[in-house]
Amino acid sequence: MPVKQRQTIYIMVFPETGKTAFLASYLKRWQYEVYSVDEISAIPLPSKKRMPGQERIVVLEDLHRISSHEQQETAYSAIECLAGHPDVWLILTARCPIPAWLNQLHIRYAFRRMGEEDLFLSEKETKKLLEKFEVNPLQETMEDILRLAGGYPLAIRIAAMHLRDMDTALLGDKRREEEQRILRQSMVEFWEYLENKVYPEWDRKIYSFLMQISIVEQFDLEMAQFITKKGNAGKLLRAAQELGNFIETSYDETGNPVYVLRSNFGLP
Repeated sequence: MPVKQRQTIYIMVFPETGKTAFLASYLKRWQYEVYSVDEISAIPLPSKKRMPGQERIVVLEDLHRISSHEQQETAYSAIECLAGHPDVWLILTARCPIPAWLNQLHIRYAFRRMGEEDLFLSEKETKKLLEKFEVNPLQETMEDILRLAGGYPLAIRIAAMHLRDMDTALLGDKRREEEQRILRQSMVEFWEYLENKVYPEWDRKIYSFLMQISIVEQFDLEMAQFITKKGNAGKLLRAAQELGNFIETSYDETGNPVYVLRSNFGLP
């Protein structure tokens, strides 16, 4: 049991960034339990008394799916019990920053936060993945893979599979043009995958709000209300921020928040 690493970890990731593989590799030396938010009530909670030899690693996934007040209360109680127990190492995962309802426990137990950037593939790792597929693209194509895929393992894997099937007899300009065509096709497939697998899980009101606001690169609350014609734009914006890591926040010279909707709802 990694006694020195019992600090609760909160992993914020976008779909298909390799979170499952990361956890399997990181925890491969130990046994661990995995629960979804739908199974919170089934998690065996430890008693207050310490039980030597019964240390546990508990992974609770998909906290972004918790929406109702009742769900929040149930999850809060379970997380409070697990995070505060000396014999439990708790790992939480979600597609959003730490939600407001969890902030008190985050402060009390000093959650260690890990973002999707911790799971991105580096340039070296990207090249190693391409090598596994026996793919050796032109330097120009390699640079575009690094720029467009942004380290997302699935996006790189899709590109590698298509590049592997390319006609190896092509040379010069024809090879470059074909690699560029394949890369564009691969990125479209990746975005379509997210559209078909991830976006349908969203609340339709939030999805509609994000689609409406995506016509601008950045916005403040007043602009969001003007574009969407919604008086509850602030509430929808907060809900969208807790749904996933799609909106970045900065502040203008007067200290007012300014929001940027990440391209393709989370892709680089």
